[in-house]
Amino acid sequence: MKKNLLACLSFLSFSPLVFFHLAVSHSAFASDLKVGVSIPPLAEMVETLSDGKIQTVVLFDASVNPHLYEPKPSQAKAFAKVSVYFSLELETEGQWLENLQHARIVHLNDTIPLLEGHAEDEDDDHEEADEDNHGGNPHTWLSPLLMKIHALRMYQVLTQVDPKNQATYFDNHQTLQQQIDALDFKIQQKLSVLPRPAAFLTVHPSLGYFALAYDLQELVIEDEGKAPSLQHLVALQKQAKASKIAVIVSQPQTPLQEASSLADSLKVPIETFNPLAKNWQDELWHLTELLVRYQSK
Repeated sequence: MKKNLLACLSFLSFSPLVFFHLAVSHSAFASDLKVGVSIPPLAEMVETLSDGKIQTVVLFDASVNPHLYEPKPSQAKAFAKVSVYFSLELETEGQWLENLQHARIVHLNDTIPLLEGHAEDEDDDHEEADEDNHGGNPHTWLSPLLMKIHALRMYQVLTQVDPKNQATYFDNHQTLQQQIDALDFKIQQKLSVLPRPAAFLTVHPSLGYFALAYDLQELVIEDEGKAPSLQHLVALQKQAKASKIAVIVSQPQTPLQEASSLADSLKVPIETFNPLAKNWQDELWHLTELLVRYQSK
């Protein structure tokens, strides 16, 4: 799986679209482009690439559960004016895409070998989804490595639809890639203190790609992305004790009932991480610090 991701990144990094900025001179950025995105972290990347001068419209804000959310009719007016929509194909996103026939829809996860379903097997054997990525785990934005791929794809598309500003996009893309590289290195260094094998426990199966990138194991309270059965909770409690789990990582979009019960049983605290936070780099660093604070003891 990791080899496939690295090969994908290598291929994209040498796309000819990366180099055509060389013949373009810088000029004042001006664009009436409006871009739609599925989640706030993608909006942050569009704004970074455009110096904040492209207006973004977000389908799922940081407080909602994309797996359950139904877009409001009022959002249709805002999305009617978008020229490009960057999609992660989240669970309820498909029905909304039917309303965007006028826009160029870019499926960011199409270039990435997705993990199977929502959660990984208990033996940490990460399986890939089928070739067309249907049913795969969509939470790719929570891995810096995969965000590098998304950033490059977004840069390429923005340059295609708005070529007069390609020099600005190029410079900002280079800076963004350097920032993500620095974040990745910092996370690797911070997590290196954890004893291996290292596991962590989450409520929702959103951190499989993060776990894969940093040689960790994600244990998940939800069962196949749904409320856990009693049998699943009993097995999970046993595994959590064996893995010396010292904290449960929750997110504001999911209920805490099972997490609270399991936390009481394991005598561990619950800490919050928001996978939809716009400042996604800060949030991934926050997650890293949480894991080291509790799991390195």
